[in-house]
Amino acid sequence: MRGIAKVNKAGLVKHEEAAGEVTGPTAAGLVKLGAELLGGSTRQRVKRDAERERLVLVEQVEGEDLAIAIGAGREGDGGGAVEGGLADERAGVVGDAAHHVEPARGARDAKRRADTLLKLLCQPHEIQGFIQFPQGVRVLGINTQVRHSVVGGQYGRTRCAAFMGHKIILAKMEEMGGAAGLRMVADPTGGYLANLPLDDYKKYFRPFLPTTINGADFLAQFGPTIDTATSVDPQTDYPVQSATDHHVHEAQRVRNFVQFLETAAAMPPNTAERSRVLDKAGHLMYGSHVSYTRDAMLGADEADLLVDLVRKHERGGLYGAKITGGGCGGTVAVLANRSPEADAAIATIVQTYQQQTGKTAEIFWGTSPGAWDVGTELVSLGQ
Repeated sequence: MRGIAKVNKAGLVKHEEAAGEVTGPTAAGLVKLGAELLGGSTRQRVKRDAERERLVLVEQVEGEDLAIAIGAGREGDGGGAVEGGLADERAGVVGDAAHHVEPARGARDAKRRADTLLKLLCQPHEIQGFIQFPQGVRVLGINTQVRHSVVGGQYGRTRCAAFMGHKIILAKMEEMGGAAGLRMVADPTGGYLANLPLDDYKKYFRPFLPTTINGADFLAQFGPTIDTATSVDPQTDYPVQSATDHHVHEAQRVRNFVQFLETAAAMPPNTAERSRVLDKAGHLMYGSHVSYTRDAMLGADEADLLVDLVRKHERGGLYGAKITGGGCGGTVAVLANRSPEADAAIATIVQTYQQQTGKTAEIFWGTSPGAWDVGTELVSLGQ
């Protein structure tokens, strides 16, 4: 039997066969107001639409946050990034929301291919293919040599704040449904802030998120979050709005980044038009970096310096850069041409970085295929 999903002015979906139950704002964008979804059940159709929109890029080494090109390792970056199970849209160079169930690192490394970004739906870990870099373009990594931890501290506070934002948004969705005489029976985001369309977030939900909220006040009003890795501390103040902003905006940056990269890959190399498209992709990386520092509050002075140096050397064939992983150090990803001029620019950046910080940055110059292509070998260590 074909079901029909109708949308009211609040963007809430009611399924004709669901006896008044609603799924809430849809992951596909609260379905355009007044639209109808035909074919299959409401939930099935919404789920299919959402899956098409949730495809994102992920970096080779960590798979979660801003990705580095497949094959470019990142020392010092931990396995799941800020967003935990919330914003799991990530991009090979832009993304930055991590998953709450981290895909096996070995599996991702095994699947990697040279000169590609891995397309991975981290909800929690579905490999969806590869995206080839545009001809003559690559992503490389510069290790700041600043190690960090993704356990507790600011990382844990930001992650928890994002889950708190998710809980508040769900409460608002339920309120919207109740006002329309409907009942929300499932989380429309599927547990991921990345599935909440940016425009709907800004219009319907962001105005109700507190800039900060005390843990005790949050627990009294909303109860615990769904995160299994963090818990709300009654004595701590949490930056809920900025942490949620980062996840939702980052998801949109990822989608745009993917589009620009694919567009550039289909264009003739060495043209001004393609360079403009790559510039747009690179500037999304800058935007992601700023958000990581300002909204997620996980920046690092050393990473800021490297990103600033990339900006100053763009004429050498560099398009953009951003911090990766759990932030607070780790590796900076750089989108660049594959050319002697770009190599020289990177070498100059690393030299300047050492002069100003006293640290010798490590460069991951390229990418390589994983064990899936080159095979594996079992090595036994002696006593």
